[in-house]
Amino acid sequence: MENTGCKVAMKVLVEFLARTLPFKELDRTILGDLSNRSVIGCYLKETMIFEQDVTEVTHLLLIQKGGVKVYRTKSDAEETLKEMCGEGAALGALSLVRGHKADVNVQALEDTFCFLLEKDAFLALVESDSRFAQFYLQNFSEDFTGLVYSELRSNRLKLRDQRVLRLFKANVQALIKNPPVMISPSTTVLEAGARMAEHGIGSLLVTNSAGGISGIVTVPQDMRR
Repeated sequence: MENTGCKVAMKVLVEFLARTLPFKELDRTILGDLSNRSVIGCYLKETMIFEQDVTEVTHLLLIQKGGVKVYRTKSDAEETLKEMCGEGAALGALSLVRGHKADVNVQALEDTFCFLLEKDAFLALVESDSRFAQFYLQNFSEDFTGLVYSELRSNRLKLRDQRVLRLFKANVQALIKNPPVMISPSTTVLEAGARMAEHGIGSLLVTNSAGGISGIVTVPQDMRR
């Protein structure tokens, strides 16, 4: 069951945004404008907030209180858990940027309250504020780069998708979260696996005698768990 549509008291939302990234980096005047373009929604426990490939995402959801499960469903109905989200988490950003239906399932784990920010207000910030756009680019970098690859291969990326292109044209530096970890060619497979586990990563750069990069060793994400 869902109950949405109640306007948000400006002070309440401004204070929430002022302690929530990336909104806390914005001017208070902008936060006030955003509060006028937001409503609050209540989702009871076990409510499906988003259904993968079904829900039309019309707002950016910011969790004020409660928690949700984010997961994907494969063609054989197998569920793959992506993450659990709580206060301050944003839902629907990638779908809004792409202009597509929800790419994940989101289910309330408890009674959950969300601020719902209008789609146009969110996209206007993505277009006008590079720091704001970069924050979301970093947060969905794995999904994002995968989508770039698949859409370019299938020639579905259109020039009219200006908001998507803005992020597609971001410098790859924006996707780097941690410096690369390097190993020598003499490193054993066991040692390489230990390095990956130590750093929580799935790839290592292999150096050559001149100090350059001669290759990369990777493992599937599922093998890192």
